[in-house]
Amino acid sequence: MINFRTPAQVVKVLALAAFLVAAAQVTASAEEWKDCELFNFTDRTISQIYMCAADVDINQYGKNMLEGRQPLKNGEGIAVQYPAEHRYYNFRIVFDNGDVVDWKNFDCADMHRVTFFNDGAEYKIRAN
Repeated sequence: MINFRTPAQVVKVLALAAFLVAAAQVTASAEEWKDCELFNFTDRTISQIYMCAADVDINQYGKNMLEGRQPLKNGEGIAVQYPAEHRYYNFRIVFDNGDVVDWKNFDCADMHRVTFFNDGAEYKIRAN
């Protein structure tokens, strides 16, 4: 048992405990999300970008990364955050005319920048 000799000691110990709890929460929340930039080099306008963990159905659980934002024109990029708890994710882009392109089990380890692009034959995705 701890013996406190003065009320000031109690206040110091409680303040230290509160600081440690707050620091642990900040560290935990910083690890829950990763920052990333998404870029469109498809030669088309993207109206929706969905992302979800690879082991779930993107039709039900995908999050539209462009929700509340303007469509992503060719050459434009945006900053987003995504949950860091999984390594593999599914992506879906929806163009402004309704065309859809999907990628499954995309490796997002250490992903900081995702580029959607057209290589002349098909749409591809690249992370770095």
